[in-house]
Amino acid sequence: MSFDIYGNNLQRGHCEVHPNIAEEYPCSLCQSHSQFQSQEADTTCEVQSLQNDLAQSNSYIDSLRAELAKVTAERDLFKETARQYTELASRGMFYTIAELNVFRLEQQANGISDLDNMLSILGEVPSSRAMQERVKELRKQAEAL
Repeated sequence: MSFDIYGNNLQRGHCEVHPNIAEEYPCSLCQSHSQFQSQEADTTCEVQSLQNDLAQSNSYIDSLRAELAKVTAERDLFKETARQYTELASRGMFYTIAELNVFRLEQQANGISDLDNMLSILGEVPSSRAMQERVKELRKQAEAL
């Protein structure tokens, strides 16, 4: 005598997993369940693959946005330098672009240094080593020009 998976007596010609189905194991219900699980696993794998592709695409888009921001900042700097040069030239003061860039770098260094000092005085943010390094870097760039 055979038994189903629940320990009950199994009628001859019936499925062990689905004892109410009059087909031998694996019955059509077992096969369709197996096929569904296989399709579900394939779908899950495909979804994970698409999620990985999306994450890589998002990372690439973020890097492109950062590069665009950098290029935009450089463009704005050139526009501002040209504006200042035009303004000074209209007053009869002629400077080279290099002199304007030195002036701008010194202004940036002074601005960062002033901001760092104000934040330290307010006690809200301790003096930042990164700000100090940026000030040094800007001053070196100005000296190099």
